[in-house]
Amino acid sequence: MCVPGFRSSSNQDRFITNDGTVCIENVNANCHLDNVCIAANINKTLTKIRSIKEPVALLQEVYRNSVTDLSPTDIITYIEILAESSSLLGYKNNTISAKDTLSNSTLTEFVKTVNNFVQRDTFVVWDKLSVNHRRTHLTKLMHTVEQATLRISQSFQKTTEFDTNSTDIALKVFFFDSYNMKHIHPHMNMDGDYINIFPKRKAAYDSNGHR
Repeated sequence: MCVPGFRSSSNQDRFITNDGTVCIENVNANCHLDNVCIAANINKTLTKIRSIKEPVALLQEVYRNSVTDLSPTDIITYIEILAESSSLLGYKNNTISAKDTLSNSTLTEFVKTVNNFVQRDTFVVWDKLSVNHRRTHLTKLMHTVEQATLRISQSFQKTTEFDTNSTDIALKVFFFDSYNMKHIHPHMNMDGDYINIFPKRKAAYDSNGHR
């Protein structure tokens, strides 16, 4: 027999061990409509991955679990997992060169993972959510991308331009070492799909404080 919360693949209450029957978890198809069910699913998933301390390994685990056969519950759950984990994606105790390398790897893995939730194949899953829920969870995903990118980029130790893309999402990051840029400050000009970043010298002041 299977333990509570699981059923046999043959849908029989009793079966012979090693006859090819396996126990699979009972999944509530309408869990995404029940806040209590969603909360329980998020907590269960967090318990499984909480022991993973390395940012890249954490993202790889989320990627593996969300790469195929997503349900509305999966989308909601893993967006919450990414949001909860965004503060853990930076590096503190590594050398300068290691931090830059690890930050590049983390951003690449992060974009690949987020792509699982926005690629075209998931549109039919998103459509199972109400309009308000779609708006709420997509907004949270966008906010999580912003927060995680900011957190990871803080590990860069020098002025850096980084870009990566997956099938349906792309990310470009500019990090400036403003501490060492005493007179030149970066300015940004956005034009359509392009972002131009150029230096702008700080205006000089005379001894009376005039330009």
